[in-house]
Amino acid sequence: MATLVDPVEAFFSGINSVVGRLLLAFAGVMAGFGVCLVSAGWPTNAGTLWGLLTVGVLFWWGMYGGWFYVGLLAFIGIFAFLWSFAYDCYPKLSFFGLFNSAVIYYSPLTFAENRWLYALGLCLGVSFCYWVLPYLLRRLVGRKAQPFDQSNANQRLRR
Repeated sequence: MATLVDPVEAFFSGINSVVGRLLLAFAGVMAGFGVCLVSAGWPTNAGTLWGLLTVGVLFWWGMYGGWFYVGLLAFIGIFAFLWSFAYDCYPKLSFFGLFNSAVIYYSPLTFAENRWLYALGLCLGVSFCYWVLPYLLRRLVGRKAQPFDQSNANQRLRR
């Protein structure tokens, strides 16, 4: 019996180390920061420094009044999804939540000149690639994963 396996989920399941998952989660946060940085047109002003100072963006959210709570929830979401990803609770969904929380948290970089629309489009494009392309790739390859059978493996070793 062939089972369908998501390649992204399989990749995340192959990383058993909490330290390895934390490094990968940090890369996810930096990817979210990169989406906002690309959408803002790679600013080289003080905004970039605020973006690099993680807690500094929270104060930047404070300039927008009640929207501060959106930034605060995104900041908390980054750490909640980081914990969830590091300890293997639905790793594909946790990494997706981590990336989207980072995009929302760093989005004040894109508020000038309505660049947040570019960030939204880029985030939707990355999300499409994250959820749909692995299934299309698996369909193009045309192979299905075979479940591992320990008894069959032992018989092959005896021969």
